[in-house]
Amino acid sequence: MRDLKLNLCISSAQLYVAGTSIEEIQRKYGLEEIIKLASNENALGPSPRAVEAMRGALASIHRYPPVADDELRAKLASTFSDSGLSEECFITGNGSCDVLAMITRAFICEEGDEAIICPPTFVMYEILVNICGGKCVFVNLKDDFTCDLSQVLANITERTRLIFLCNPNNPTGTMISRDELDDFLAKVPSSVLVVVDEAYWEYADPGLLPDTLAHIREGRNVLSIRTFSKVYGLAGLRIGYGIAYEELAQYIRRLRMPFHINAVAMRGAIAALDDREHVEKSVQHNEVEREFLYAGLEDLELPYVRSQSNFIIVKPGYDPQVIYERMLEKGVIIRPMAAFRAPDCFRITVGTRAENERLLQVLDDVMDGLRQGR
Repeated sequence: MRDLKLNLCISSAQLYVAGTSIEEIQRKYGLEEIIKLASNENALGPSPRAVEAMRGALASIHRYPPVADDELRAKLASTFSDSGLSEECFITGNGSCDVLAMITRAFICEEGDEAIICPPTFVMYEILVNICGGKCVFVNLKDDFTCDLSQVLANITERTRLIFLCNPNNPTGTMISRDELDDFLAKVPSSVLVVVDEAYWEYADPGLLPDTLAHIREGRNVLSIRTFSKVYGLAGLRIGYGIAYEELAQYIRRLRMPFHINAVAMRGAIAALDDREHVEKSVQHNEVEREFLYAGLEDLELPYVRSQSNFIIVKPGYDPQVIYERMLEKGVIIRPMAAFRAPDCFRITVGTRAENERLLQVLDDVMDGLRQGR
Protein backbone atom coordinates (compact mmCIF):
# COMPACT_ATOMS: atom_id res chain seq x y z
CA MET A 1 0.00 0.00 0.00
CA ARG A 2 3.05 2.25 -0.21
CA ASP A 3 1.63 4.41 -3.03
CA LEU A 4 -1.86 4.70 -1.58
CA LYS A 5 -3.00 7.68 0.46
CA LEU A 6 -4.24 6.26 3.74
CA ASN A 7 -6.60 7.62 6.33
CA LEU A 8 -4.27 8.01 9.30
CA CYS A 9 -7.18 7.81 11.72
CA ILE A 10 -7.90 4.28 10.51
CA SER A 11 -4.30 3.08 10.22
CA SER A 12 -3.45 4.28 13.75
CA ALA A 13 -6.59 2.98 15.49
CA GLN A 14 -6.14 -0.07 17.69
CA LEU A 15 -7.66 -3.36 16.62
CA TYR A 16 -10.37 -5.00 18.67
CA VAL A 17 -9.03 -8.20 20.23
CA ALA A 18 -11.81 -10.72 20.73
CA GLY A 19 -11.89 -13.37 23.43
CA THR A 20 -9.91 -16.49 22.58
CA SER A 21 -11.96 -19.05 20.67
CA ILE A 22 -12.47 -22.68 21.60
CA GLU A 23 -11.15 -23.82 18.21
CA GLU A 24 -7.95 -21.82 18.63
CA ILE A 25 -7.12 -23.45 21.96
CA GLN A 26 -7.98 -26.91 20.66
CA ARG A 27 -5.49 -26.44 17.83
CA LYS A 28 -2.79 -24.94 20.04
CA TYR A 29 -2.89 -27.36 22.97
CA GLY A 30 -4.50 -30.45 21.45
CA LEU A 31 -7.25 -30.43 24.07
CA GLU A 32 -10.68 -31.91 23.43
CA GLU A 33 -12.64 -30.35 26.28
CA ILE A 34 -12.53 -26.56 26.45
CA ILE A 35 -14.56 -24.30 28.74
CA LYS A 36 -14.99 -20.77 27.40
CA LEU A 37 -15.90 -18.21 30.04
CA ALA A 38 -14.44 -15.17 28.31
CA SER A 39 -17.04 -13.49 26.08
CA ASN A 40 -20.15 -13.05 28.27
CA GLU A 41 -22.23 -15.46 26.22
CA ASN A 42 -25.44 -16.97 27.56
CA ALA A 43 -24.57 -20.16 29.43
CA LEU A 44 -27.95 -21.71 28.49
CA GLY A 45 -27.50 -21.17 24.76
CA PRO A 46 -29.92 -19.57 22.29
CA SER A 47 -33.63 -19.04 22.62
CA PRO A 48 -35.34 -22.27 21.48
CA ARG A 49 -38.04 -20.27 19.70
CA ALA A 50 -35.35 -18.38 17.82
CA VAL A 51 -33.66 -21.61 16.73
CA GLU A 52 -36.96 -22.99 15.43
CA ALA A 53 -37.70 -19.80 13.52
CA MET A 54 -34.23 -19.71 11.98
CA ARG A 55 -34.51 -23.30 10.80
CA GLY A 56 -37.71 -22.34 9.03
CA ALA A 57 -35.94 -19.44 7.31
CA LEU A 58 -33.10 -21.51 5.84
CA ALA A 59 -35.05 -22.70 2.81
CA SER A 60 -35.35 -19.10 1.59
CA ILE A 61 -31.81 -17.85 2.09
CA HIS A 62 -31.29 -17.67 -1.68
CA ARG A 63 -33.54 -14.61 -1.51
CA TYR A 64 -32.34 -11.19 -0.36
CA PRO A 65 -33.73 -10.07 2.98
CA PRO A 66 -35.95 -6.99 3.06
CA VAL A 67 -34.03 -3.77 2.50
CA ALA A 68 -36.02 -2.25 5.35
CA ASP A 69 -36.20 -3.57 8.89
CA ASP A 70 -39.82 -2.54 9.44
CA GLU A 71 -40.96 -5.91 10.77
CA LEU A 72 -38.28 -6.12 13.45
CA ARG A 73 -38.73 -2.49 14.48
CA ALA A 74 -42.49 -3.02 14.73
CA LYS A 75 -41.87 -6.07 16.91
CA LEU A 76 -39.51 -4.09 19.14
CA ALA A 77 -42.08 -1.30 19.52
CA SER A 78 -44.70 -3.89 20.46
CA THR A 79 -42.34 -5.51 22.96
CA PHE A 80 -41.67 -2.15 24.62
CA SER A 81 -45.27 -0.93 24.25
CA ASP A 82 -45.32 0.36 27.84
CA SER A 83 -42.65 2.90 26.87
CA GLY A 84 -44.95 4.65 24.40
CA LEU A 85 -42.25 4.63 21.72
CA SER A 86 -43.14 3.97 18.07
CA GLU A 87 -41.24 1.74 15.66
CA GLU A 88 -39.65 4.91 14.26
CA CYS A 89 -37.67 5.18 17.50
CA PHE A 90 -35.68 1.98 16.84
CA ILE A 91 -32.39 1.58 14.95
CA THR A 92 -31.30 -1.96 14.11
CA GLY A 93 -27.86 -3.13 13.17
CA ASN A 94 -25.50 -6.01 12.50
CA GLY A 95 -24.79 -6.34 16.22
CA SER A 96 -24.87 -3.46 18.69
CA CYS A 97 -21.35 -2.51 17.54
CA ASP A 98 -22.83 -1.68 14.13
CA VAL A 99 -25.29 0.69 15.81
CA LEU A 100 -22.45 2.22 17.84
CA ALA A 101 -20.48 2.73 14.65
CA MET A 102 -23.40 4.53 13.00
CA ILE A 103 -23.79 6.79 16.01
CA THR A 104 -20.11 7.67 16.09
CA ARG A 105 -20.02 8.45 12.38
CA ALA A 106 -23.14 10.56 12.77
CA PHE A 107 -21.70 12.83 15.48
CA ILE A 108 -17.90 12.75 15.28
CA CYS A 109 -17.88 14.93 12.18
CA GLU A 110 -14.74 17.05 12.44
CA GLU A 111 -11.20 16.59 13.69
CA GLY A 112 -11.15 17.50 17.36
CA ASP A 113 -14.73 16.50 18.08
CA GLU A 114 -14.69 14.89 21.53
CA ALA A 115 -16.26 11.84 23.10
CA ILE A 116 -16.11 11.16 26.84
CA ILE A 117 -15.36 7.54 27.77
CA CYS A 118 -15.11 6.04 31.26
CA PRO A 119 -12.51 3.25 31.40
CA PRO A 120 -12.24 0.47 32.16
CA THR A 121 -15.16 -0.01 29.82
CA PHE A 122 -16.07 -1.50 26.45
CA VAL A 123 -13.08 -0.79 24.21
CA MET A 124 -15.09 -0.34 21.00
CA TYR A 125 -16.12 3.20 22.02
CA GLU A 126 -12.48 4.28 21.90
CA ILE A 127 -11.79 2.43 18.65
CA LEU A 128 -14.79 3.90 16.84
CA VAL A 129 -14.03 7.46 17.95
CA ASN A 130 -10.40 7.11 16.82
CA ILE A 131 -11.43 5.74 13.42
CA CYS A 132 -13.69 8.76 12.90
CA GLY A 133 -10.87 11.16 13.76
CA GLY A 134 -12.32 12.24 17.08
CA LYS A 135 -10.62 12.82 20.40
CA CYS A 136 -11.24 10.46 23.32
CA VAL A 137 -11.52 12.20 26.69
CA PHE A 138 -11.06 9.62 29.43
CA VAL A 139 -12.71 9.93 32.84
CA ASN A 140 -11.56 6.91 34.82
CA LEU A 141 -13.91 4.97 37.07
CA LYS A 142 -13.53 5.44 40.81
CA ASP A 143 -11.48 2.99 42.88
CA ASP A 144 -14.62 0.93 43.49
CA PHE A 145 -15.18 0.75 39.69
CA THR A 146 -18.26 2.99 39.76
CA CYS A 147 -18.69 5.85 37.31
CA ASP A 148 -17.57 9.32 38.39
CA LEU A 149 -20.41 11.30 36.84
CA SER A 150 -19.34 14.55 38.47
CA GLN A 151 -16.02 14.33 36.65
CA VAL A 152 -17.79 13.46 33.41
CA LEU A 153 -19.75 16.69 33.72
CA ALA A 154 -16.56 18.61 34.55
CA ASN A 155 -14.92 17.37 31.34
CA ILE A 156 -17.68 18.49 28.97
CA THR A 157 -16.44 21.21 26.61
CA GLU A 158 -17.82 23.00 23.55
CA ARG A 159 -16.22 20.21 21.48
CA THR A 160 -17.98 17.36 23.32
CA ARG A 161 -20.30 15.51 20.97
CA LEU A 162 -20.82 12.13 22.67
CA ILE A 163 -20.73 10.61 26.14
CA PHE A 164 -20.57 6.81 26.31
CA LEU A 165 -21.94 5.18 29.47
CA CYS A 166 -22.02 1.39 29.64
CA ASN A 167 -24.69 0.42 32.16
CA PRO A 168 -24.22 -2.18 33.59
CA ASN A 169 -20.59 -1.54 32.74
CA ASN A 170 -18.47 -4.04 30.84
CA PRO A 171 -16.07 -5.29 32.27
CA THR A 172 -16.80 -4.24 35.87
CA GLY A 173 -20.48 -5.16 36.22
CA THR A 174 -21.11 -1.95 38.18
CA MET A 175 -24.14 0.20 37.46
CA ILE A 176 -25.31 3.80 37.47
CA SER A 177 -28.53 3.96 39.47
CA ARG A 178 -31.78 5.59 38.40
CA ASP A 179 -31.37 8.65 40.62
CA GLU A 180 -27.74 9.11 39.55
CA LEU A 181 -28.56 9.01 35.86
CA ASP A 182 -31.59 11.28 36.25
CA ASP A 183 -29.50 13.89 38.05
CA PHE A 184 -26.67 13.58 35.53
CA LEU A 185 -28.88 13.97 32.45
CA ALA A 186 -30.49 17.07 33.91
CA LYS A 187 -27.05 18.72 33.86
CA VAL A 188 -25.75 17.59 30.45
CA PRO A 189 -25.90 20.33 27.77
CA SER A 190 -28.44 19.79 25.00
CA SER A 191 -25.58 19.85 22.46
CA VAL A 192 -24.28 16.49 23.74
CA LEU A 193 -25.67 13.02 22.97
CA VAL A 194 -25.49 10.57 25.86
CA VAL A 195 -25.19 6.97 24.63
CA VAL A 196 -26.23 4.49 27.33
CA ASP A 197 -25.05 1.03 26.33
CA GLU A 198 -27.49 -1.35 28.03
CA ALA A 199 -26.33 -4.61 26.43
CA TYR A 200 -26.66 -6.39 29.79
CA TRP A 201 -29.71 -4.62 31.18
CA GLU A 202 -31.85 -7.77 31.41
CA TYR A 203 -29.42 -9.22 33.98
CA ALA A 204 -29.48 -6.19 36.28
CA ASP A 205 -31.62 -5.63 39.37
CA PRO A 206 -34.79 -3.99 37.97
CA GLY A 207 -35.16 -1.99 41.15
CA LEU A 208 -31.87 -0.19 40.44
CA LEU A 209 -32.08 0.16 36.66
CA PRO A 210 -32.52 3.69 35.28
CA ASP A 211 -35.52 4.29 33.04
CA THR A 212 -33.63 5.44 29.95
CA LEU A 213 -36.72 5.00 27.79
CA ALA A 214 -38.54 7.62 29.86
CA HIS A 215 -35.82 10.14 29.03
CA ILE A 216 -36.07 9.19 25.36
CA ARG A 217 -39.86 9.60 25.44
CA GLU A 218 -39.33 13.11 26.83
CA GLY A 219 -37.17 13.95 23.81
CA ARG A 220 -33.84 14.14 25.62
CA ASN A 221 -30.61 13.59 23.71
CA VAL A 222 -30.23 10.07 25.09
CA LEU A 223 -29.80 6.90 23.07
CA SER A 224 -30.08 3.39 24.51
CA ILE A 225 -28.14 0.47 22.99
CA ARG A 226 -29.52 -3.06 23.35
CA THR A 227 -28.54 -6.44 21.90
CA PHE A 228 -29.72 -9.96 21.14
CA SER A 229 -26.22 -11.33 21.87
CA LYS A 230 -26.51 -11.72 25.64
CA VAL A 231 -29.67 -12.86 27.41
CA TYR A 232 -31.29 -14.06 24.16
CA GLY A 233 -28.20 -16.14 23.33
CA LEU A 234 -27.88 -15.01 19.70
CA ALA A 235 -24.31 -13.65 19.69
CA GLY A 236 -23.39 -15.58 16.55
CA LEU A 237 -26.15 -13.89 14.54
CA ARG A 238 -24.78 -10.35 15.09
CA ILE A 239 -27.96 -8.38 15.67
CA GLY A 240 -28.56 -5.42 17.97
CA TYR A 241 -30.54 -2.21 18.15
CA GLY A 242 -30.67 1.32 19.49
CA ILE A 243 -33.57 3.38 20.84
CA ALA A 244 -33.91 7.16 20.49
CA TYR A 245 -36.59 9.75 19.87
CA GLU A 246 -37.92 9.62 16.29
CA GLU A 247 -36.01 12.49 14.70
CA LEU A 248 -32.69 11.28 16.12
CA ALA A 249 -33.33 7.65 15.18
CA GLN A 250 -34.28 8.57 11.62
CA TYR A 251 -31.07 10.61 11.25
CA ILE A 252 -28.87 7.72 12.37
CA ARG A 253 -30.74 5.16 10.24
CA ARG A 254 -29.50 6.99 7.14
CA LEU A 255 -26.11 5.37 7.78
CA ARG A 256 -27.30 1.78 7.58
CA MET A 257 -26.30 -0.27 4.54
CA PRO A 258 -28.86 -2.04 2.32
CA PHE A 259 -29.74 -5.52 3.61
CA HIS A 260 -27.89 -4.68 6.86
CA ILE A 261 -29.57 -7.54 8.74
CA ASN A 262 -29.56 -11.01 7.25
CA ALA A 263 -32.82 -12.89 6.84
CA VAL A 264 -32.02 -15.68 9.30
CA ALA A 265 -31.00 -13.23 12.02
CA MET A 266 -34.17 -11.21 11.47
CA ARG A 267 -36.40 -14.26 11.97
CA GLY A 268 -34.42 -15.37 15.02
CA ALA A 269 -34.55 -11.97 16.69
CA ILE A 270 -38.29 -11.56 16.16
CA ALA A 271 -38.98 -15.02 17.62
CA ALA A 272 -36.58 -14.43 20.54
CA LEU A 273 -38.56 -11.39 21.64
CA ASP A 274 -41.53 -13.68 22.30
CA ASP A 275 -39.50 -16.18 24.31
CA ARG A 276 -39.97 -14.72 27.78
CA GLU A 277 -39.51 -18.15 29.33
CA HIS A 278 -35.94 -18.37 28.01
CA VAL A 279 -35.13 -14.85 29.21
CA GLU A 280 -36.48 -15.51 32.70
CA LYS A 281 -34.70 -18.87 32.92
CA SER A 282 -31.43 -17.26 31.80
CA VAL A 283 -31.70 -14.46 34.36
CA GLN A 284 -32.54 -16.84 37.20
CA HIS A 285 -29.67 -19.15 36.25
CA ASN A 286 -27.29 -16.21 36.18
CA GLU A 287 -28.33 -15.03 39.64
CA VAL A 288 -27.78 -18.46 41.19
CA GLU A 289 -24.48 -19.20 39.46
CA ARG A 290 -23.10 -15.70 40.04
CA GLU A 291 -23.55 -16.24 43.79
CA PHE A 292 -21.85 -19.62 43.46
CA LEU A 293 -18.85 -17.95 41.81
CA TYR A 294 -18.75 -15.21 44.47
CA ALA A 295 -18.47 -17.89 47.17
CA GLY A 296 -15.77 -19.72 45.23
CA LEU A 297 -13.72 -16.57 44.67
CA GLU A 298 -13.98 -15.74 48.38
CA ASP A 299 -12.70 -19.23 49.25
CA LEU A 300 -9.74 -18.55 46.94
CA GLU A 301 -9.23 -15.15 48.61
CA LEU A 302 -9.49 -13.39 45.25
CA PRO A 303 -10.87 -9.83 45.30
CA TYR A 304 -13.83 -9.29 42.96
CA VAL A 305 -16.60 -6.77 42.32
CA ARG A 306 -20.23 -7.75 42.77
CA SER A 307 -21.83 -7.58 39.36
CA GLN A 308 -25.15 -6.55 37.85
CA SER A 309 -24.41 -8.65 34.77
CA ASN A 310 -23.40 -12.14 33.65
CA PHE A 311 -19.69 -11.67 34.32
CA ILE A 312 -17.40 -10.85 37.23
CA ILE A 313 -14.20 -8.81 37.25
CA VAL A 314 -11.39 -10.13 39.46
CA LYS A 315 -8.27 -8.32 40.69
CA PRO A 316 -5.97 -11.22 41.55
CA GLY A 317 -2.79 -9.48 42.73
CA TYR A 318 -0.78 -11.44 40.16
CA ASP A 319 -0.27 -10.85 36.44
CA PRO A 320 -3.66 -11.62 34.81
CA GLN A 321 -1.93 -12.49 31.53
CA VAL A 322 0.05 -15.24 33.27
CA ILE A 323 -3.10 -16.55 34.93
CA TYR A 324 -4.92 -16.48 31.59
CA GLU A 325 -2.14 -18.42 29.80
CA ARG A 326 -1.84 -21.05 32.52
CA MET A 327 -5.58 -21.59 32.54
CA LEU A 328 -5.57 -21.96 28.75
CA GLU A 329 -3.17 -24.85 29.09
CA LYS A 330 -5.77 -26.55 31.28
CA GLY A 331 -8.63 -25.87 28.87
CA VAL A 332 -10.34 -22.92 30.58
CA ILE A 333 -10.64 -19.59 28.76
CA ILE A 334 -10.99 -16.37 30.76
CA ARG A 335 -10.39 -12.77 29.60
CA PRO A 336 -7.47 -10.56 30.71
CA MET A 337 -8.55 -6.93 30.76
CA ALA A 338 -5.48 -4.98 29.59
CA ALA A 339 -7.25 -4.00 26.33
CA PHE A 340 -10.11 -2.59 28.42
CA ARG A 341 -7.63 -0.41 30.38
CA ALA A 342 -7.73 -2.66 33.46
CA PRO A 343 -4.32 -4.39 33.18
CA ASP A 344 -4.42 -5.77 36.74
CA CYS A 345 -7.74 -7.58 36.28
CA PHE A 346 -9.33 -10.48 34.46
CA ARG A 347 -13.01 -11.12 33.72
CA ILE A 348 -14.95 -14.37 33.92
CA THR A 349 -18.34 -15.12 32.42
CA VAL A 350 -20.99 -16.90 34.47
CA GLY A 351 -21.26 -20.40 33.03
CA THR A 352 -23.15 -23.58 33.82
CA ARG A 353 -22.61 -25.19 37.23
CA ALA A 354 -20.22 -27.75 35.72
CA GLU A 355 -18.27 -25.01 33.92
CA ASN A 356 -18.13 -22.85 37.03
CA GLU A 357 -16.90 -25.75 39.17
CA ARG A 358 -14.17 -26.51 36.63
CA LEU A 359 -13.21 -22.85 36.45
CA LEU A 360 -12.78 -22.59 40.22
CA GLN A 361 -10.84 -25.85 40.34
CA VAL A 362 -8.37 -24.73 37.67
CA LEU A 363 -8.13 -21.22 39.10
CA ASP A 364 -7.32 -22.68 42.53
CA ASP A 365 -4.54 -24.77 41.01
CA VAL A 366 -3.08 -21.85 39.05
CA MET A 367 -3.20 -19.44 42.00
CA ASP A 368 -1.64 -22.04 44.29
CA GLY A 369 1.26 -22.39 41.86
CA LEU A 370 1.77 -18.63 41.65
CA ARG A 371 1.65 -18.18 45.43
CA GLN A 372 4.28 -20.88 45.85
CA GLY A 373 6.46 -19.32 43.17
CA ARG A 374 5.92 -22.08 40.63
